[in-house]
Amino acid sequence: MQQYSETLSVFKFSSKTAKFKNSFASIPSLGKYFIVEPFEQGMPSMRRPYSMVMCMTDNNIQLRGIIREVYRNRETMTHVDKVESQAYSDSLPLAIKYVPGGSFTTYLNNFSHRSFQISGPYVRTAGILGKRSQPD
Repeated sequence: MQQYSETLSVFKFSSKTAKFKNSFASIPSLGKYFIVEPFEQGMPSMRRPYSMVMCMTDNNIQLRGIIREVYRNRETMTHVDKVESQAYSDSLPLAIKYVPGGSFTTYLNNFSHRSFQISGPYVRTAGILGKRSQPD
Protein backbone atom coordinates (compact mmCIF):
# COMPACT_ATOMS: atom_id res chain seq x y z
CA MET A 1 0.00 0.00 0.00
CA GLN A 2 1.21 3.48 -0.86
CA GLN A 3 -0.58 6.28 0.98
CA TYR A 4 -0.95 9.59 -0.89
CA SER A 5 -3.13 11.47 1.59
CA GLU A 6 -5.16 10.81 4.70
CA THR A 7 -7.97 9.49 2.54
CA LEU A 8 -6.32 8.01 -0.58
CA SER A 9 -4.03 5.01 -1.00
CA VAL A 10 -2.97 2.81 -3.89
CA PHE A 11 -3.10 -0.89 -3.09
CA LYS A 12 -1.26 -3.31 -5.38
CA PHE A 13 -3.02 -6.64 -5.62
CA SER A 14 -1.19 -9.61 -7.11
CA SER A 15 -2.25 -12.95 -8.48
CA LYS A 16 -0.51 -16.25 -9.09
CA THR A 17 -2.39 -16.72 -12.36
CA ALA A 18 -3.71 -13.39 -13.70
CA LYS A 19 -1.80 -10.73 -15.63
CA PHE A 20 -2.89 -7.13 -16.03
CA LYS A 21 -2.43 -4.81 -19.03
CA ASN A 22 0.10 -1.99 -18.59
CA SER A 23 -1.64 0.38 -21.00
CA PHE A 24 -5.05 1.40 -22.24
CA ALA A 25 -6.08 0.04 -25.62
CA SER A 26 -8.47 2.90 -26.37
CA ILE A 27 -10.29 5.87 -24.88
CA PRO A 28 -13.28 3.74 -23.71
CA SER A 29 -10.78 1.77 -21.58
CA LEU A 30 -10.36 4.78 -19.28
CA GLY A 31 -13.52 4.11 -17.25
CA LYS A 32 -12.75 0.51 -16.35
CA TYR A 33 -13.00 -0.64 -12.77
CA PHE A 34 -12.70 -3.86 -10.78
CA ILE A 35 -14.93 -5.31 -8.06
CA VAL A 36 -13.03 -6.22 -4.87
CA GLU A 37 -14.46 -8.36 -2.08
CA PRO A 38 -13.01 -10.41 0.80
CA PHE A 39 -12.34 -14.01 -0.21
CA GLU A 40 -12.79 -15.49 3.26
CA GLN A 41 -15.73 -17.63 4.33
CA GLY A 42 -18.01 -16.09 6.91
CA MET A 43 -17.26 -12.49 5.99
CA PRO A 44 -20.25 -10.20 5.47
CA SER A 45 -20.89 -9.39 1.84
CA MET A 46 -18.72 -6.37 1.04
CA ARG A 47 -18.29 -5.64 -2.67
CA ARG A 48 -16.76 -2.37 -3.81
CA PRO A 49 -15.78 -1.01 -7.25
CA TYR A 50 -12.29 0.49 -7.56
CA SER A 51 -10.49 2.09 -10.51
CA MET A 52 -7.17 0.87 -11.79
CA VAL A 53 -4.29 3.34 -11.50
CA MET A 54 -2.47 2.53 -14.73
CA CYS A 55 0.47 4.84 -14.02
CA MET A 56 1.27 2.86 -10.85
CA THR A 57 2.05 -0.50 -12.45
CA ASP A 58 5.65 -1.50 -11.74
CA ASN A 59 6.58 -1.26 -15.43
CA ASN A 60 5.11 2.23 -15.82
CA ILE A 61 6.91 3.44 -12.69
CA GLN A 62 10.17 2.16 -14.20
CA LEU A 63 9.41 3.86 -17.54
CA ARG A 64 8.82 7.20 -15.78
CA GLY A 65 12.23 6.87 -14.12
CA ILE A 66 13.90 6.28 -17.49
CA ILE A 67 12.08 9.24 -19.05
CA ARG A 68 13.07 11.44 -16.11
CA GLU A 69 16.75 10.48 -16.55
CA VAL A 70 16.62 11.11 -20.30
CA TYR A 71 15.11 14.53 -19.67
CA ARG A 72 17.69 15.43 -17.00
CA ASN A 73 20.56 14.44 -19.28
CA ARG A 74 19.08 15.63 -22.57
CA GLU A 75 21.78 18.22 -23.22
CA THR A 76 24.68 15.77 -22.90
CA MET A 77 23.07 12.69 -24.42
CA THR A 78 23.92 11.71 -27.94
CA HIS A 79 21.87 8.52 -28.14
CA VAL A 80 18.91 6.99 -26.32
CA ASP A 81 18.45 3.24 -26.41
CA LYS A 82 15.03 1.90 -27.30
CA VAL A 83 13.02 1.32 -24.15
CA GLU A 84 11.08 -1.92 -24.04
CA SER A 85 7.73 -1.85 -22.33
CA GLN A 86 6.07 -4.93 -20.91
CA ALA A 87 2.52 -5.49 -22.11
CA TYR A 88 1.37 -7.08 -18.85
CA SER A 89 2.01 -6.60 -15.14
CA ASP A 90 1.92 -9.04 -12.22
CA SER A 91 0.15 -6.52 -10.02
CA LEU A 92 -3.11 -4.61 -10.19
CA PRO A 93 -2.85 -1.14 -8.59
CA LEU A 94 -6.21 0.16 -7.40
CA ALA A 95 -6.96 3.62 -5.97
CA ILE A 96 -8.88 3.21 -2.74
CA LYS A 97 -10.35 6.10 -0.83
CA TYR A 98 -10.40 5.64 2.93
CA VAL A 99 -13.81 6.40 4.39
CA PRO A 100 -13.62 6.86 8.18
CA GLY A 101 -15.95 4.30 9.71
CA GLY A 102 -16.46 2.63 6.34
CA SER A 103 -16.67 -1.13 6.81
CA PHE A 104 -14.73 -2.16 3.69
CA THR A 105 -11.91 0.37 3.81
CA THR A 106 -11.43 -0.33 7.53
CA TYR A 107 -11.25 -4.06 6.75
CA LEU A 108 -8.87 -3.48 3.86
CA ASN A 109 -6.54 -1.23 5.87
CA ASN A 110 -6.42 -3.70 8.76
CA PHE A 111 -6.23 -6.92 6.75
CA SER A 112 -4.54 -6.04 3.45
CA HIS A 113 -2.43 -9.21 3.77
CA ARG A 114 -5.57 -11.37 3.40
CA SER A 115 -6.96 -12.83 0.17
CA PHE A 116 -9.47 -10.92 -1.93
CA GLN A 117 -11.59 -11.90 -4.89
CA ILE A 118 -11.26 -9.41 -7.73
CA SER A 119 -13.39 -9.48 -10.86
CA GLY A 120 -13.38 -7.27 -13.91
CA PRO A 121 -12.57 -5.14 -15.68
CA TYR A 122 -16.02 -3.67 -16.02
CA VAL A 123 -17.18 -0.52 -17.76
CA ARG A 124 -19.98 1.88 -16.89
CA THR A 125 -22.56 1.81 -19.65
CA ALA A 126 -25.79 3.81 -19.51
CA GLY A 127 -25.73 3.82 -15.72
CA ILE A 128 -25.47 0.03 -15.42
CA LEU A 129 -22.67 -1.20 -13.17
CA GLY A 130 -21.04 -4.56 -13.63
CA LYS A 131 -21.20 -5.11 -17.39
CA ARG A 132 -18.13 -7.12 -18.31
CA SER A 133 -15.92 -5.29 -20.78
CA GLN A 134 -14.72 -6.85 -23.98
CA PRO A 135 -11.09 -8.05 -24.00
CA ASP A 136 -8.64 -5.48 -25.36
